[in-house]
Amino acid sequence: MVVRARIAQELGLSRKWEDKDEDNERPEVEESKERHVGEYKEVKSEDIKRKRENRLMDILPFKKVKSGYGVESLMKGARDFREKECVKANTSRNWNGYEDEEMKKALKDIFGKNEFRPGQAKTIHEAGLGRDVFVLMPTGAGKSLCYQLPACLDEGLTIVISPLLSLIEDQVAYLQGLGIRAKMLSSTISKAKQEIIFTLIMGSKVEIKLLYVTPEAITNSKKLRHALKFRVAQNMLARFVIDEAHCIDQWGHDFRKDYQSLCQLRITYPTIPIMALTATANAKIEQDIIELLHLKSPWIQRSSFNRPNFSYTVHLKFKKYFDDIKNFLVNRPHQSGIIYCTTHKECEELTENLTASISDKHTISYYHAGLENYEKSDRHVSWQRGDISVMIATIAFGMGIDKPDVRFVIHHSLPKSITHFYQESGRAGRDGLPAESVIYYSYEDFKQLLFDKGGSNRQAQIKSIRGMMDLCQNNVTCRRELILRHFGENIDDNACKDTCDSCKAKLDNMKPSLVDITEISNAIWTMCTEFLLYKTKFKFLCTVSHCMQNNTTITLLDLVHLCLGHQLPKKKRNFIGTIPGFGIGKAQGLSNEAIKQIIHFNIYKQYVVQIGKVNHEGYAQFYMKLGSKWAEWKASAQTERIMMQVSGI
Repeated sequence: MVVRARIAQELGLSRKWEDKDEDNERPEVEESKERHVGEYKEVKSEDIKRKRENRLMDILPFKKVKSGYGVESLMKGARDFREKECVKANTSRNWNGYEDEEMKKALKDIFGKNEFRPGQAKTIHEAGLGRDVFVLMPTGAGKSLCYQLPACLDEGLTIVISPLLSLIEDQVAYLQGLGIRAKMLSSTISKAKQEIIFTLIMGSKVEIKLLYVTPEAITNSKKLRHALKFRVAQNMLARFVIDEAHCIDQWGHDFRKDYQSLCQLRITYPTIPIMALTATANAKIEQDIIELLHLKSPWIQRSSFNRPNFSYTVHLKFKKYFDDIKNFLVNRPHQSGIIYCTTHKECEELTENLTASISDKHTISYYHAGLENYEKSDRHVSWQRGDISVMIATIAFGMGIDKPDVRFVIHHSLPKSITHFYQESGRAGRDGLPAESVIYYSYEDFKQLLFDKGGSNRQAQIKSIRGMMDLCQNNVTCRRELILRHFGENIDDNACKDTCDSCKAKLDNMKPSLVDITEISNAIWTMCTEFLLYKTKFKFLCTVSHCMQNNTTITLLDLVHLCLGHQLPKKKRNFIGTIPGFGIGKAQGLSNEAIKQIIHFNIYKQYVVQIGKVNHEGYAQFYMKLGSKWAEWKASAQTERIMMQVSGI
């Protein structure tokens, strides 16, 4: 019976196992009466469900369940069965497409635009035929119009599922400003207003063209599910639109667990077209999205990821990089821009320092998740209308940003991935005029991002961070080519037109500044070896656990002290002068910061790794050990020189 119940639940055939609504809206008896009064179609629908259930009981081999055999196979069979049955459902809606003149008239009269952007017209036409659609367009390329215009032409209701309330609020305000009947359902709306919206949805006529909701609402609101089923029965649910569709994929850069529930849309509403949109997806993520949403032979619109109006510049951070940023802003007075930082503290400190230096050139503010909602809203509005010229922000200042005249985006630290970088930098230059993307990064940024990452897809995240670091380190290949290659797009020769720092360097016959760090790297590796692998004359055991307990592990700071010839903490002092390479940094005239850069470079290249362990006092302690690349180097002829890009050493 348990398995029967699970399968019935999987098929959606029994109310007994439905999730209870968190809102405790009304008794099921009342809802049952409401559902059946004057609704012959609903009664007929229940009969169909019972017939399907009876067929299922005849088809599936339940006798095998008694022996515990094949339960998961049966569950899969149930899902497959339901999907096949759903596809057979009656599709009485006529999808005849839109006439070209009809589309152009709506574009002009409703949206005030004269021409479609590349890819928009064909996508809208295919949507009008009732097809599933997958839209992959860069930020600012006009994805939203691909579903907003069809929603105005369709007779029924369009449901738009979006991850962020701020993004939803902006979209609804924009559409209402155009005279389009758009509404939103969210926890921020009062119960009274929600009741009004549900009344409009359940009316005899479609009073709302676009309804914006979060994925949680689709999953948790019984009242919304009931309203959608009512509209399906009336043949007045036009389509589902899933914005930021990459959030559904666990390997995507912005995976959100609540998006997983959207995988059930096709099964629950088999006859309703689905449009999925994203600005950032490579070939694998694109295929994952299509499979997870069960899109049926979708029309796929891919637009080029090349941004010809962009220039790209990458800088390795050095001590005076703040002066670089300050001079950059001074030379662009009152231009609109964004500076992305990693932490709240960085945002606030950089805002304070820049305001003190160049308040006559720019009005500067900061934005992060730690602000009160009203503060975030006020600063967003002030920046949007130009009262604030430069916003220093974390990635909380992200989705929904649509200001056409942003002239530059600066990354104060290494972005999390190429995808994050592309999306964040794409908030500039939406008016098609020249825009600048600038990155400041360090090897320490890379290490910090590694430690910040966790979760089930940690390996994918680490790969993404390393891919971004590799792009920054590669100052030979065209930056534009590296970005487009990440998204599976080839670049034409001369497409960059010397608008990235790598191509400019070639034009000027400049070569990257490299320094040979083989000798000091060898010394660092030896220090790690002496501390963790060898028994010393002082009889310390070589096991890591013993070293942890006796405070004899070597940390990054210890390595810096040893390279500079400085004294270590008391329990480690016996090693001073006994390790080869002691004081090598001082002998070479290197600063504390320079040695740190070299160690972080070794971490990036995996010659050494930093391991976190909890000590006997319960605190996390990070110690150094040799990495996989060191083993490869050791096994080789050891003739390869270790070369590092430098800035300010």
